[in-house]
Amino acid sequence: MPSTIDVEADDLVTVRDIARQKLGRDVCQATVWRWVRKGAWGVRLQAVSVRNTWYTTPAAFAAFINEQTAAQMAEPLPERGEIPPITPEIRERINKI
Repeated sequence: MPSTIDVEADDLVTVRDIARQKLGRDVCQATVWRWVRKGAWGVRLQAVSVRNTWYTTPAAFAAFINEQTAAQMAEPLPERGEIPPITPEIRERINKI
């Protein structure tokens, strides 16, 4: 997906800074890379890389969050019969935690 961010005209913010500002917590560099390169819930964050730092715009970050929410809401919940039962092996592993 080609980036539609205009480096000269748009107000660029590092992805980590805008995530900290909008989500209230820091995200690691691996998360930034995944959002930009692989995406989350089938949605990739539009960003540009400048000297190994990813930058985006507030509008692109808002679109990323909104599109993820829409994708998650479109995902149907499994029917009760589709949830596999807890086997004795799984129950044992849970009890060890």
